[in-house]
Amino acid sequence: MQRLIRVVTIGIVIAMAGTMYATQVLFTDFEGFKINASIDGQNGWAATNPAWDQKVVSFGGNTVWRVSNAVTSGSFGDMPFARGLAASLWIP
Repeated sequence: MQRLIRVVTIGIVIAMAGTMYATQVLFTDFEGFKINASIDGQNGWAATNPAWDQKVVSFGGNTVWRVSNAVTSGSFGDMPFARGLAASLWIP
């Protein structure tokens, strides 16, 4: 019985560590980005089509990325893109 409790406890600890690591890696905030400017070129982001209605703004004391659907496109190549996952991995 004790062995089963140990195995379950170790499994829970490993699952929690994986969840905490994934949350840390996948979370993106916009602190440090230039406010009232396009996200293009900031911290690996890309938005090459100047027609897109988007920019980094300050909202309620937080730095956020504002994007609207005022402009649409049938293609994917000119849409705003976040930096690649390989660029955002942080391994201690």
